[in-house]
Amino acid sequence: MLEVLKTHVEGFDEALGGGVPKGSVVLVEGEPGSMKSTFIYNILHGCASKDDMDCLYITLEQRKVSLEAQMETMGFEKEAAFGKLAIMDVVEYRKQMEAFSGDKIWLDFLKKCVETRRDVGNIDVVAIDSLDALEALSDFSDRRIMIYTLFEWLRDCEFTTFLVAETGPEFILHGHEVIPQKNDAEYLADAIISLEMKRMDDYGVQRRVRCVKMRRQNHETANFAMMFDKGSFKVAKAVSV
Repeated sequence: MLEVLKTHVEGFDEALGGGVPKGSVVLVEGEPGSMKSTFIYNILHGCASKDDMDCLYITLEQRKVSLEAQMETMGFEKEAAFGKLAIMDVVEYRKQMEAFSGDKIWLDFLKKCVETRRDVGNIDVVAIDSLDALEALSDFSDRRIMIYTLFEWLRDCEFTTFLVAETGPEFILHGHEVIPQKNDAEYLADAIISLEMKRMDDYGVQRRVRCVKMRRQNHETANFAMMFDKGSFKVAKAVSV
């Protein structure tokens, strides 16, 4: 029987066929303001506080103190996940490593972060926020190879991974030709959850979520309107506009 991990988003786990297959590498992508980081934090917080799972949130962009304060303000109780949800702040190490660059150094460093955490306890779920920041820091000489290496390593670790990523352009200009933009991470990911901000009228937008793909799971691909209030997400079928 397939073991799944719940997202703890009301109405969304049912759309996923019960949840995310454990051990998957999940790409959570969307534009700025679509609540990608909060969405992933919600998953880890729920897994830690309700399912007694060991979770690790690796932030490459925001300081730990700032992230914790932000999430508490949004209604996530730190005490509820105490001892089960750890935040690893990679930002504080960046100044120490300013003299270094290159894909190998930062990927090795990321692996070391995870191994260090494993030395003191188990890991069931990992979030990396974000893939874009990791790419910027690493200055990949061959992006395709390094993305493949990263995804294969994450699969070998056997925990469930969520990767935050900004939505890129669908097409790029190559000389005088407009061609589709290929995103290797989307091809390699076991699952893709897309968040967007849909303009409804001249006065507001609606946040939406959709499971674009999920291997090993019979899931819905429809858009869902996503609502958030006091540390809790819920979804409902979106009305087409």
